[in-house]
Amino acid sequence: MIPIGDTSDAVSIAVPDNVPPLSFTPVAVTVDNGSRAYVVGSSGGTGRVAIIDLTNNTVISTFNLISNDPQGVAYDPDDNELVIADTANDTVLFIELGDTTQQRAVDVTSPQSVAVDTSEDLAVVGSSDTTNSVVLIDLTTENVSAMGTITNADDPAAIYQGSLGVDTANGTAVFTSTFDDGSSQVTTKDITIPAFTNQQVFDDSSLRGIALTTATQAIAVDSDNDRASVVNINGVVGSATTVTVGSDPRGVTINTTDGEALVSNFEDHTVSIINLGSSSVTSTENVSLNPTSLAFSDSANATIVLGSGDDSVTILQ
Repeated sequence: MIPIGDTSDAVSIAVPDNVPPLSFTPVAVTVDNGSRAYVVGSSGGTGRVAIIDLTNNTVISTFNLISNDPQGVAYDPDDNELVIADTANDTVLFIELGDTTQQRAVDVTSPQSVAVDTSEDLAVVGSSDTTNSVVLIDLTTENVSAMGTITNADDPAAIYQGSLGVDTANGTAVFTSTFDDGSSQVTTKDITIPAFTNQQVFDDSSLRGIALTTATQAIAVDSDNDRASVVNINGVVGSATTVTVGSDPRGVTINTTDGEALVSNFEDHTVSIINLGSSSVTSTENVSLNPTSLAFSDSANATIVLGSGDDSVTILQ
């Protein structure tokens, strides 16, 4: 680990010695179809992106954004672009990776999380405003469609209060959302239907990150109860298998090569590795301080983990 900044109060842990240095606080990460990872964050009121070469685990370039509050990022392979949710400035940015000075802003109220579905040529954006809105952006025209809201099945008047996660593939989007009444749920939507409605498939108390494991299954992490829930998204509400992980899990990603889910544990400074076949933790890895977002690269067979406690990155290979 190569931490940046003052780490005099940092917890001493043994982590892999392969972490590239950053010059900003990382917030979210995505990967392309090759060997690169893209980390977004901010420093001194300026949004920044670091491009990491996963063949030698080095930062090959860093550039500034025209926004200052990037909270979510996804990669669009068809256009070789990054799609970035900038919450404070009510915009979604499109960054051309062939020329990173080319940055286009699309107006979206309080975007917090974003995912790209290449099968539908859409970016799916979850908003953190009180309307709980889900927005679709056509990746060809960049036209914005407000495609409904996420509502609380038990209390339709409840207001969404944050920690929204989103993942999408092949026309299906899954979300985690938390409401002001303390409830939290997994919701699935068919984004191919213009006037889609909510389908709540699981509820809990403090769901955060979510990832699709298959077309019919997702895994969501519950930060209050230190567990991950494997949810049948086409099944009965409440149908899930729970797996105990570390303290205060925040993010999850899928290792499609080995059939594993990797969960970042904020308080433990670890990543729990879950075998999806047996729904059990097979190992726990030390990583950077207070890990949050993480992403798996199929091409590099590597997991990139962001440490919010020491502004660093751990790469598990």
